[in-house]
Amino acid sequence: ILVMGVGLNVNHAAMPSELAERATSLRLASGRSQSRLDILADFLEQFEIVIEQFKRLGPASITSEWTRHSTFADGRTVEISDGFRTVRGVTRGLNPVGALRVETSSGVIEDIYSGDVIKWQ
Repeated sequence: ILVMGVGLNVNHAAMPSELAERATSLRLASGRSQSRLDILADFLEQFEIVIEQFKRLGPASITSEWTRHSTFADGRTVEISDGFRTVRGVTRGLNPVGALRVETSSGVIEDIYSGDVIKWQ
């Protein structure tokens, strides 16, 4: 079973003040309104390719690709809240099934399966 969530800000003309420093929209980035239908169709086409790759090669093919393109995967100082606790530390890549690995100040590596990144550097 694969569970994932995807969020994409498409036609926001402005972001809420609490997100303005860390989020944007396709409209803000491109300077023009975008077709949500076209974006959805393109996304689903590409997502199908990724799912087939996942089925053929397993999760390591996806996690290695994400890590290769990510500026977030390794060496970022983060605070992540899962609603019950906050984990603070430095990102150390993904585990074999895709959880973000965070090394805490005590040197323990925690695998984070879900949560909100509330601060990063």
